Amino acid sequence: MNRRRHSLLIFFTGLLFGLAIARIFCWQGVVAPIHVVSGSMVPTLRGPHFAVVCEDCEFSFQCDATSAPETGDAVCPNCGFSGNPLTQRQLRLGQRVVIDRFPYLLRMPRRWDLVAFQDPLVPAAKAVKRVVGLPGETVGIRQGDLFVDGQIVRKPIDVQRSMAVLVHDDLFRPARTRDLPLRWDAAQEQSGWESSATGYQFLPRANAGQVDWLKYRSWRCFASPLERSEETPVLDHYGYNQNTSRELHAVGDLTLSCRVRWSSPSRLWLSVRDGRDSFEVELDRGRHTATLRREDVVIGNRFCSLTDACNLEFGICDRQVFLTVNRRVAFRESFEPSERLRQPTASPLALGGDRGELMIGDLKVYRDVYYLEPHGRSQDWTMRTQPEGREILVLGDNVPISRDSRRWSSTGLSHKSLIGRVLMPF
Repeated sequence: MNRRRHSLLIFFTGLLFGLAIARIFCWQGVVAPIHVVSGSMVPTLRGPHFAVVCEDCEFSFQCDATSAPETGDAVCPNCGFSGNPLTQRQLRLGQRVVIDRFPYLLRMPRRWDLVAFQDPLVPAAKAVKRVVGLPGETVGIRQGDLFVDGQIVRKPIDVQRSMAVLVHDDLFRPARTRDLPLRWDAAQEQSGWESSATGYQFLPRANAGQVDWLKYRSWRCFASPLERSEETPVLDHYGYNQNTSRELHAVGDLTLSCRVRWSSPSRLWLSVRDGRDSFEVELDRGRHTATLRREDVVIGNRFCSLTDACNLEFGICDRQVFLTVNRRVAFRESFEPSERLRQPTASPLALGGDRGELMIGDLKVYRDVYYLEPHGRSQDWTMRTQPEGREILVLGDNVPISRDSRRWSSTGLSHKSLIGRVLMPF
């Protein structure tokens, strides 16, 4: 009997010890879910917001609930319709995230990590930002791009996708307002491009002999006394920041994303211009090749497996021109900008066909984050971390409203201030 009691005592002691360890792990290893309380990390993370569906194009978007527009209406960032009322029923709490404490007990954060830390401005509060500078580095901002120790910083493709700001989704077209021009429009009168309910179809004309272009036209999709269909270069506007008045800047780092169905031997062209340099890629379905050109000069040619239906991404980001096919990188070529004066255009992207039938769907336009100096201007600016104390630099993805290393009295964030790595919201 005593032996049995002894065994039970050992069992329950071990059980209690295991529960204690589990509790320590749950509260010291992974912090309980917390709500994001600001929009400084939009579009990656959202704070309290209105969940709005545009009454014209039915596009879903979010509007900052902590700084709502005084008019009580929100402007759709997709089509520019300004008559979207904000109501209490649309209010949502900030997204929830989980913080993992373990990684930074063993190592320093890596660039582009999302980190949680004690807010230097409000020590009792937690903040979430993205790591951009590591100990001893000098981080600079030039024309919207990040530089470290004088060299441009290029995002990995997965980080680039996660930070991209959606500018336009062609699936959501205005239905309530009539007689608006098309956002994707043929460049010539006698064109083989036709609009469909879900995209565009290309039927080659007999003896055309040249590329038939379908061009994107950027609209002024923010509060303005001008017509919403007024063409303008793509700007660093955030639909989330409906009540923020500031100078806007033309963005040249853009991505065209689409799904194409081929009729072999079709040929599709994609074009991007940043106001200074232009790039085109020619996709030949018959030969399964991709040919990249800069100003009509071939700079790359390679085999490319083009399936019957392909998801494509083509654009410019961080002084690289890239192409992905079914989310796999086909081209990613670095380049130095030409010395020409930059002249932003309202038609920076285009699709072209010259033979074979094409069906284009899921057509979207994205822009990259455009970094600004502390006062919201597009001027050169630098900040430096100190090697001592293992300091890092952090910035918010929603650059215009984020309070981060650019605006703190001491730009560096000490490793001791870190709480942990932020896992994706749920």
